[in-house]
Amino acid sequence: MSDKQYTDTVDTSPVIGARVGAYPNSIGGYLSLEWMPADVKNDGALGLDISAHRFRLLAGPELHHEVSNTLAVTGRAGIGLDIAHDSVSGSVLGVPVDSSETDLGLGFEFGAGLWFHIGGVEVGGEVSLPIAIHDDNANENDYDYNYTSVDLQLLFGVRFVTRSD
Repeated sequence: MSDKQYTDTVDTSPVIGARVGAYPNSIGGYLSLEWMPADVKNDGALGLDISAHRFRLLAGPELHHEVSNTLAVTGRAGIGLDIAHDSVSGSVLGVPVDSSETDLGLGFEFGAGLWFHIGGVEVGGEVSLPIAIHDDNANENDYDYNYTSVDLQLLFGVRFVTRSD
């Protein structure tokens, strides 16, 4: 769902993240941190090692609604930083190449999930739509970070919860 510049550069990639939050009633807040080692399509081209990483730091409100004693529905929206980092190393026609660059962009995300209560944990999943906007055009010495990425993420996990009844 991303623009052509992003989809021409990056393939589907895994994401590792952690989220912490609190909802004293049914509405609360959260903070999340994610890392995506991007699967770069042209890695190895011309004998160059290309690596790309995306880090995302978001905060926002979260809704947690208890549907029954065994099921909860969640919804959240967050805004924060999307940090893109790329590096290239190797040699082209015997000329060594070694460069890297980092760009800060705007990140935001919407998500919803279903969670089943099993003892002191919740097991379930979420679907989310993370979006990143970078608008740093390349000059002669840096990378072109002028893209919008719109991903579809599926999360399956275990949440550690404490309840005050």
